Amino acid sequence: NTEKIRSYTGHFVVIHGNKDQQLPYFMGQSLYGNSISKNKELITIENGKHWSPMLPENWNRLIEKIK
Repeated sequence: NTEKIRSYTGHFVVIHGNKDQQLPYFMGQSLYGNSISKNKELITIENGKHWSPMLPENWNRLIEKIK
């Protein structure tokens, strides 16, 4: 939620498919843009749909970022 993310200062990673039709990509961009964290990253999955972040290759990308 955008209001809560404005006060979160921890490590923040958004992984989002840019072809997601259930939660459009701009929503992930909005969360990222509203985050005040100095340690944040937006990972875009090109041509990714709603469940693309859960595919093994993308899940592994996320795990590497949060280690």
